[in-house]
Amino acid sequence: MFYFNNHKTDSTNNVFITHIRIYDLFFLILLQFILTLNHTTTNKMKITIPDKNRPEWTDIILGTKEYTYRNYVLQTNIHQLRREVVKEQKTIHQAIDELYELCSKYAIPVQLDFKNIFIKW
Repeated sequence: MFYFNNHKTDSTNNVFITHIRIYDLFFLILLQFILTLNHTTTNKMKITIPDKNRPEWTDIILGTKEYTYRNYVLQTNIHQLRREVVKEQKTIHQAIDELYELCSKYAIPVQLDFKNIFIKW
């Protein structure tokens, strides 16, 4: 085991460490590097949602394809928007815009549902 040069010995040649051992220092540097790397990748990684022009958005609003939603808030908003489109209170484009805005605001909670619906984007 290696130590820094600043150490003392007593009469029985026992080493008393006055500073950090090399592997402790290496561990601290490695930990700092990992935390820095994690911080920079987290800041660079942006959660996105699919483009608004994809046909799946219309399928979601009209209900032409039934999807199983894990996010309850997303599910209730979709059903509400469907009712408003059927009652002609909103157009399909208005409903898609409203749903897209909601999903943009809460992109992380809807990721699992969108991976099921949109597959890739």
